[in-house]
Amino acid sequence: MATTATTATTTPRALLAGPVDRAGGDHLTLGALLIVAAELLFFGGLTAAYLLARSSTSPWPAEGVELGLYVPVVIWISLVMASATAEWACDAHRHDDRRALLLALGITVGLGAAYLNGQWFELDRLGLAADAGAYQTLFLALVGFHMAHVAGAALATLLVVVRVLGGLSPRSGAVRAVSVLWHLAGGTWLVLFWLLYLVK
Repeated sequence: MATTATTATTTPRALLAGPVDRAGGDHLTLGALLIVAAELLFFGGLTAAYLLARSSTSPWPAEGVELGLYVPVVIWISLVMASATAEWACDAHRHDDRRALLLALGITVGLGAAYLNGQWFELDRLGLAADAGAYQTLFLALVGFHMAHVAGAALATLLVVVRVLGGLSPRSGAVRAVSVLWHLAGGTWLVLFWLLYLVK
């Protein structure tokens, strides 16, 4: 009685694609939601510290700080568009449209880079120093934390692009997971815009 041995070969494309996710990738979305929950707690703590310092410090904003609205509005629009293109990527993924998926993910990363560039320009224009007082310290902490989140979302999106190029499983939740990060980026910047630029 002859036995037949089967050997599985692993190609670079299969390694990039990762394991087939038969459960629909819910664990990736859950992981993204847990990251979001942790970030919201940290963001909430920074916001509470900002409001507490604001109520007990005068003047606020600090003297010499000239806040404009043009750049913050433009970069928020960039994040709203990034959130929309991330959702477009989810739709393209559901319909197994690889070309639209790669295009949507690429545009999302580009919009994230545009936000980071605009935010860096704004910080350079303001010329704030972290050790110059409570206002400057907390302003930079809130904006810096948000910039780190956007940079992380862009990196995660680039990793998904690599996986798609490697043949990402159509049932994987990786695309939905990164879209959650972009939705959080847009939502938290709206709160920051109101808190840092509109509330006097």
